[in-house]
Amino acid sequence: MNIFKSFSVYLIATFLQGAISFLVLPVFTFYLSTSDFGMLSLITSLFVFISPVITLGTTNAISIAYFKENKQNYASYVTSSMLIPLILSVFLFMICVIWSNYFSEILGVPKIWLMAIPVFSFMSIINQIILIDYQVKEEPFNYGLFSLSNSTLNIALSLFLVIVLEMNYQGRLLGQYFSILIFSIFALVLLNKRGVLTYKISQKFIKDALIFGLPIVPHVIGGMVINMSDKIFISQILGKDELGVYNMGYVIGAIISMLSTS
Repeated sequence: MNIFKSFSVYLIATFLQGAISFLVLPVFTFYLSTSDFGMLSLITSLFVFISPVITLGTTNAISIAYFKENKQNYASYVTSSMLIPLILSVFLFMICVIWSNYFSEILGVPKIWLMAIPVFSFMSIINQIILIDYQVKEEPFNYGLFSLSNSTLNIALSLFLVIVLEMNYQGRLLGQYFSILIFSIFALVLLNKRGVLTYKISQKFIKDALIFGLPIVPHVIGGMVINMSDKIFISQILGKDELGVYNMGYVIGAIISMLSTS
């Protein structure tokens, strides 16, 4: 596939994802309160912040490994690199369990959602890896199909849980997390079928992934801190209602920005 066709597919997939989010936003604003949006914003910000902490830049290393390493070593490199976020997610999960009362009180987030963040962060990394595999092997249609299907299921489940079952912000979160869970299982099956998973674990590849990824982490975390600090301050000083109003405006601006630049 030539560069123009590949670019067009990625462009369309990105545009459609933004368009879907934009079109359903009025529905969520009708059924969710500003306090619900505030809680959603806070939990989502924590989720986004934890992800780079868990990956330590290994997903970036995987995207390079396909071209840098011998193709026969690619599966071992991917599998070895996946151990890093797996171990860290288990470690952070244990911290969240042990210190759940403390973090819940400080952040104002229910304990169950704090404990869920490391688990679903790792699952989302699995989804990232299959998308990376599609990209490096120049399969934009599979990339677009997987990402759009994930987004569609996410929205469909969220709408059902919020509108039909009236589960407020928890319905939106469950919709997001269930779609991540379902597609991470699907992604593991696909990765195994494509020969990207193996039992061959290499300390050399783990070390290489960390050497490549760790220098990127401070930059990524710094950006995440800047991006989420405003939400934490608003939540602590003004409350969840004001954070919800702020977040609605922020989301609309982000979607318009994504659509205009895609």
